[in-house]
Amino acid sequence: MMVARRIVAGTAAVLTLGAGLLGTGTLAQARSGLRGRARTGVIHACFNHRSGVLRIAHGRCGRGEGAISWLRAATVGPRGATGATGAQGAQGPAGAPGGPGAQGPVGVTGETGARGAEGAAGVTGATGAAGPPGAHGPASAVAGATGATGGAGATGPSGPTGATGETGPAGVGATGLTGPTGPTGPTGVTGEHGATGATGTLFPSGGGEATLAPGETETGVWQAFSASEVSAGGNAVAVISFSVPLSAPLDSEHVVYVPRGQSGPVACEGGTAKAPKAAAGYLCVYVGVESPLDMKLKAIETPAGAGGSSAQGALVKFESTKNEGRPDYAGTWAVSG
Repeated sequence: MMVARRIVAGTAAVLTLGAGLLGTGTLAQARSGLRGRARTGVIHACFNHRSGVLRIAHGRCGRGEGAISWLRAATVGPRGATGATGAQGAQGPAGAPGGPGAQGPVGVTGETGARGAEGAAGVTGATGAAGPPGAHGPASAVAGATGATGGAGATGPSGPTGATGETGPAGVGATGLTGPTGPTGPTGVTGEHGATGATGTLFPSGGGEATLAPGETETGVWQAFSASEVSAGGNAVAVISFSVPLSAPLDSEHVVYVPRGQSGPVACEGGTAKAPKAAAGYLCVYVGVESPLDMKLKAIETPAGAGGSSAQGALVKFESTKNEGRPDYAGTWAVSG
């Protein structure tokens, strides 16, 4: 089967191929044939399939040969468009870890550091054991002087107490007989009822007419306790009694209640249940114990029921919001003249 091929190349390239394949004699023939084809611009040749020998063809190629042709000179066409970028290939496997690097050179020795501060003195060591007694010196031929008389020795312990002597004989004389009980006397006449006394005050008078002076403060404790259970709406009352009465009662604006764990206003500033304080003209009531928590303050009032405090003291009333156990509210107070 004849195979026709077209080679687009320059003349010099074709001659070089012919010189390598055919040798000197054949090259001369190829050059002659090329001059004969110069007018058409196309060069025809035949090559042997077995030996690869190439010859310029003036006609058809023979049996066992293939036809080949090429242009004497080719025109360079326009540059084609750049093809699309191909997809990124898969990441290759990680390379094997590199071997350890060579050991670096030894660094330069640093300068000697400054001398540290002197340490504290160590603890004094324990006293060493006593050494053995020294050997006795040689006896002296001369007798030594008599030593001074020693002081009086301590008094010896007391001796045991002697045995108790026997009891002496009882005195002579018989005991007299008990006399008979005398008769009951007649009932005396019932005396007349005395006049009813004047109504007393709930608070002590303070032992005289003295009152708390301006700038002075007195403190105390209070407790609202009930031995029985208090139902909803029930009350527990604490009494605050002044040892030294005030010169005048205090209205409700000058009586301050400070709940447990809270700080009081300016009138009670700095005061706590452990250290109660009050500004001049104020009564501050501090809570230290609350049990149960569902009791609430109902009022701080005078025995007459007015809000505030009397000159002798005040009542602190708590009210239960639900059925509770036994209430126990306690704290401290401070009042200043």
